[in-house]
Amino acid sequence: MNASPKSTKEEPVGGKPEMSLTTFAGFLHRGVERTVDLHKAALDAFAQHTTDASELFRNSFRQMPFAPAMAMLDVTEEVMGRMFEAEKNIMDLMVKQSAHVVELTKERTSSVSKAAGVARDLFRETAERGIAVQKIVLDLAAEGNKVVTQTVKRQTGVAGTPMATAAENIEKGVSSVIDTQKEILEVAAKPLKASAKA
Repeated sequence: MNASPKSTKEEPVGGKPEMSLTTFAGFLHRGVERTVDLHKAALDAFAQHTTDASELFRNSFRQMPFAPAMAMLDVTEEVMGRMFEAEKNIMDLMVKQSAHVVELTKERTSSVSKAAGVARDLFRETAERGIAVQKIVLDLAAEGNKVVTQTVKRQTGVAGTPMATAAENIEKGVSSVIDTQKEILEVAAKPLKASAKA
């Protein structure tokens, strides 16, 4: 038999560790911001290099009969540009998530139940942002799929051929896979939306 009954009061999480946690979270957030800035600068440099390489090939092989290859340069530039923008959007989401963690550490968590609630909210928001990032990537894939099909169709002598039909069928198949993946993400997001309302 236990002589001292358990208290129904919630135990405080502690005062001093909260301050150092906030300081540490701020330090990590600044590191995330710097890394993202560096990564974006590298993406910009790589995007410019891709454009320069495409122009070099166009100018060097302008007189040669490589029309389909030249069209692929257009496709490459378009897809790479969209990929770089999608990656920048993902980086921005990472910075927002990091800033949110810092804000959560600033909240006073005077009880275990409140700390658990903050952790639950952080987990939910992290999952929601992860789903948003996946949707960005799927949208990029869908756009790239359309660009490739349109570029193939624009080629001289391709319209009405089996190659044009194959390109359309491939586009439909890839679009179907992308749409299915988006539906799966929506199903995965439903419990998160329900928990946000609770």
